[in-house]
Amino acid sequence: MGRSRTANLAYADYLPAGKWMFSGARNISLSEKNKLDIAFEFKQVEFDKPLSFPFSIPKNYRIIN
Repeated sequence: MGRSRTANLAYADYLPAGKWMFSGARNISLSEKNKLDIAFEFKQVEFDKPLSFPFSIPKNYRIIN
């Protein structure tokens, strides 16, 4: 409170992804004392499919489901 903060999220380039429409381009702009701009561009998305991880989890890590 007492600080001037702003956040702007913009979604564009909607693409069909199965039964969903997915924003292929996203821009996030955050500012308080400094400004931070983040841009995402998605090339491929899939929903409702199992995930696989092509690496092994170290023994000292614990899997959380």
